[in-house]
Amino acid sequence: MQYDNQARRFFLTNPDICLVVGSGGAILCSNLAAERVFGAAVEQGTSLTDLMPPEARGALSAACEGLYEGGEPLVFECSLRGRDGRCETYVCVAWRTADDEIHVTLRPKGNASPQGPGGSAASGAGRAPELAALEKRARILEVIFNSLPIAVWTCDEKGVLTLQEGKALEAAGVRSGQFVGMNLFDLYANDPTIEDTRAALEGRAAHNSSEVHGVFWETWVLPIREESGTISGLVGVSMDVSEFRRVEQELLAKIELIHKQQQVIRELGVPIIQVWDQVLTLPLVGVVDSARADEVMANLLQTVVQTRARFAILDLTGVDIVDTATASHLLQMVSAIRLMGAEGIITGIRPTVAQTMIGLGLDISSTMTLASLRDALKFCIRRMSGAA
Repeated sequence: MQYDNQARRFFLTNPDICLVVGSGGAILCSNLAAERVFGAAVEQGTSLTDLMPPEARGALSAACEGLYEGGEPLVFECSLRGRDGRCETYVCVAWRTADDEIHVTLRPKGNASPQGPGGSAASGAGRAPELAALEKRARILEVIFNSLPIAVWTCDEKGVLTLQEGKALEAAGVRSGQFVGMNLFDLYANDPTIEDTRAALEGRAAHNSSEVHGVFWETWVLPIREESGTISGLVGVSMDVSEFRRVEQELLAKIELIHKQQQVIRELGVPIIQVWDQVLTLPLVGVVDSARADEVMANLLQTVVQTRARFAILDLTGVDIVDTATASHLLQMVSAIRLMGAEGIITGIRPTVAQTMIGLGLDISSTMTLASLRDALKFCIRRMSGAA
């Protein structure tokens, strides 16, 4: 049986119990009111007679035999067993369609009589506010479903989909109601988030992120509890977050690029050059503050270890100013190089930098200082030739 969206929504939210029965008596479709009253007993394939005590089944069979396509609806009473096991008498209206299906509406006896197709609306005065509230709720849901990038779905306690609506289904290439009647555990057996569906059917709400049908979803799965506390199914709300995920990935890519650029800048700002076998030089240019001095020390010591250098030359020719903390850092750097088994040499100290160091009273007697980088290279070569 095929419905457009509006007709299906009307069928599902109708306050009367509505069933579609095949010619053999099997229930083909049921609405939410039927599921609330009869539970899993109205799942597809169940026979309508299974809801009836044995003594009432003959009356139903006789009534159905009198139905024919285009004929008047039949109104009769029948006794049906609810999900709590108790039987109740219902006023039943049934008519046969061109598809050889029997459409049935049920109301507990004592309520205003239901009407078949073409009949007049006969709601009792007490039902009017309830119907108005349901219609308003249905309109609100329709606005939400058709406007927001979400998909709303429900299933029974066995995982069979009973509702599938929402604008977000279009992005996934799925029609509204396309999978209704199918089992979620079969459809998404390979999706790890299906375990959240099991959790919801056990009473635990769940939230997850996943990619299904080429769409990134943020999903909330909530159990549906009856007044008795039993779980009769679940409702899921899935939001299409593909655009947010795309923006997030672009931002992460930009952050990664910035990190790489910063690394290049750091490497250019601290160019450690291997000018000779086992001889490193570090030409410093510009203002060397404490933060830069810390970075220089970390990079230089790591390179000393990696290259097994014997000499590390700190060339200060391009440095005009050092602060108090930086001057101390430079001397500490030479001491650290010595601890690594190499020898630190400072070259190209300018007069202003020399005055700062002397003014601080720093002890540089144990530090090798030479006038230029060239003098330092000659010194290193002589030392290595002598050692050879």
